[in-house]
Amino acid sequence: MLKGVQSSCPQVAPTSVSVRLELSTLNDIAFPDNAATTGVIGRGTTLGSRSPRTVIRNQSTKGLDAMLKRLFLTTLVMFSVSCAASLQLSQYPDVFVSEGSLKATLVEEKSGDYALLRITGTEHEIDGVVFRTEITSRGEDRTAYEAEIDGETRALLLKSRHWGSDRYTAYIPDGDEYHLARGKEESESFETDELLSTFQQQKNDGVQEKLAAFDREANKEAQKSSLADMDASAAEACGSDVTTKVEWSTVDDSKLKELSVSGYCGIVVSQMERLCSSDEDFKSTAGDFDTVNCRFRDTLKLKPDDSSLDFTTGEKEPNQRDFVHQILRNL
Repeated sequence: MLKGVQSSCPQVAPTSVSVRLELSTLNDIAFPDNAATTGVIGRGTTLGSRSPRTVIRNQSTKGLDAMLKRLFLTTLVMFSVSCAASLQLSQYPDVFVSEGSLKATLVEEKSGDYALLRITGTEHEIDGVVFRTEITSRGEDRTAYEAEIDGETRALLLKSRHWGSDRYTAYIPDGDEYHLARGKEESESFETDELLSTFQQQKNDGVQEKLAAFDREANKEAQKSSLADMDASAAEACGSDVTTKVEWSTVDDSKLKELSVSGYCGIVVSQMERLCSSDEDFKSTAGDFDTVNCRFRDTLKLKPDDSSLDFTTGEKEPNQRDFVHQILRNL
């Protein structure tokens, strides 16, 4: 197999096909004497010649290099043709539009298991990207078109049956959703070749693969931003600044994907805000602390340390708000 060449065959999901070329395995491969002008189809088999064959052993000649390049390019062409022909699309595309500028173009594969989907008119990074979505059932009357985004499987489009007719809703990963209506003229005039060509080009460029990967730094920044808003709200209520800091080494990728870190670590400042709003005397207590240090462990703890509050939280710990509220009241 050809080493280092990755197939972009769209029909292979979720894994990809690897084709490898091991130079070490070329020993004992029989080629015709005019190997520079003929092709090779297997060990000891020649194509296009019946001349005597010579066994090539441990050669590094220009002729061998040329033959290897020709074999490499021939294999790429064969795989490209195979990939292009393997994705069988329906002849009936659907173009959906919202009341605003959002548009969703959907073309299902003939197998009924996958569909190409492109959403445009949004400021999110998925705008204009063609995804090969998996068609999954969400119950008797709902069908989801799912793709891998930021390390998670997300439904980008949902079809639901309502009073005898299909309704479509687009879901953008940032939380926005758009109700769609089918554009009859646009659907009938749409050329599926353009969508397929764009999909294959973007796949070759690694666009979908990049969007599928979990972006830890971006997710950390989003949680930090939420915590900064909670800190500011508590500072306004208490009349003194406070900053929540997360010990990120205790937050693995699984927690960052599945939990709202700001929801857990922000409990302390949210309860400080609550107490400052209801108890004027607590404002002086709140002023003694300018930092909340938050970490994830298996136990629930909150204790003062000079001008800091050290908070240990965990996703399995119940009644955290009440626990924190009572500790803060008794400071």
